[in-house]
Amino acid sequence: MTLSKAAVSVSAEKINAFELFHIFPAIGFYLKKMIIPFPLNFAISNINTTIYSIVFFSFCLLSIYWGINKKISFLLVSMILVISFAPALPIAFGHIAWVPFAERYLYLSVSLAAICMVAYGRSVVQRGLISSKKQWIVFFAIIFVFSIATVQREFVWKNSQSLWADTLKQNPDSSMVLFKYGQAFGGETEIWAYQRAIANSDNFKFRDVTFLGIARYESAVQNYDKAIENIDKALAIKKNFNNLCQAAEIVLSMKAEDERMGKEYTAQAIKYYQIAYTKRKTAFVLYKIGTLMNQTCQKAESMQILEKVRHNHPNSKYALYAGTLLKKMSSYKNTEN
Repeated sequence: MTLSKAAVSVSAEKINAFELFHIFPAIGFYLKKMIIPFPLNFAISNINTTIYSIVFFSFCLLSIYWGINKKISFLLVSMILVISFAPALPIAFGHIAWVPFAERYLYLSVSLAAICMVAYGRSVVQRGLISSKKQWIVFFAIIFVFSIATVQREFVWKNSQSLWADTLKQNPDSSMVLFKYGQAFGGETEIWAYQRAIANSDNFKFRDVTFLGIARYESAVQNYDKAIENIDKALAIKKNFNNLCQAAEIVLSMKAEDERMGKEYTAQAIKYYQIAYTKRKTAFVLYKIGTLMNQTCQKAESMQILEKVRHNHPNSKYALYAGTLLKKMSSYKNTEN
C-alpha cells in the first residue's frame, strides 16, 4: 500500500512537471498574439507547441542580447509584458476555464503594451530618430491593421449564431464549441451538434446536459422511446437536482396515447421529483409531487404531501398554493360524501 501511494505521488509530480513545461509555448503564443493578432479566434483549444516553443526561446535569446548590450529599457519592457501574461498562464495548463487559450485573456497585457508603445514612440520622436512623415505612416499603419481586426470581430460578434459558427470553423472537434453552436441554432442543427459533441469526447463536461437536450428534442418530435433512453443516459452520468427536474419536465411534456400511458409518464415524473427533493428540499418540487399525485387520483397521498409543503416551507408561495388546493380537495371530498 505504501509503495502504491508513493508511485501515485511520483506520477502526479511527473504530470505536473509536464504541464508546467507548457508555460513556455503558452508565453510564445501570447507574444506572437501581441505582435500579430491574426488569425482571430474566440476559442483556441490547441496550439503548436513546437513553433511557439521556438518563439519563446527566440525571445529569451533576444532578451539575453538586450542584457549584454545594456538595452535595459527593452529588457524591462519585455519582462513586464511577460509578467502581464500571468493571469492567462494558469488557465493554459490548469483546466480553470473551458478553453485553455483565448485572445480575451490578453486584456491586461494589451493595455500595458499600448503604454509601452506610446512611451517608446515618444522617445523615438524626441531623439529625432524618425521623420514627421514616417511618424504618420507608422501611426496610420497601426490604426489600419487593428481597424481590420475590429471590423472583422464586429461581424463575427453580431449574434450568437455568427459567433459560434465562426468559432466552430476553427475548432471543428471541440465538444464545448459544438455544444454552444447547437444551443445557438436550435432544432435539428442543435441535435446534430450535440451528438457530435458527445461522440468527440468521453470527458466532455456537459455530456449529461447534452443528453437531456437531445431527449427534449426527441420528445418534441414524439420519439418518446429515444427521449427516455437519452434521459437514462444523462442521469447515469449525473443524477443531480437540475437534471432530475429537467427529466421530469421532459416526461410530462410527452403526449400519452391513452390514459394508462399518461399515468405511467406522470408516475415516472413523480419518481424524478421525489429523488430531486432528496437532493435539494425546495417547496416547488414538493408542491409539484403533490399536484401530480392529485392528477393520478392518489388523493390521500396528495393531501399528505401538500400538508408537508405547508409545514416544511411555511413562508413559500407554494405553501399558499398548497393551502388553496387542499381546501378545494376537502370541499370536493365533503360533496362526494
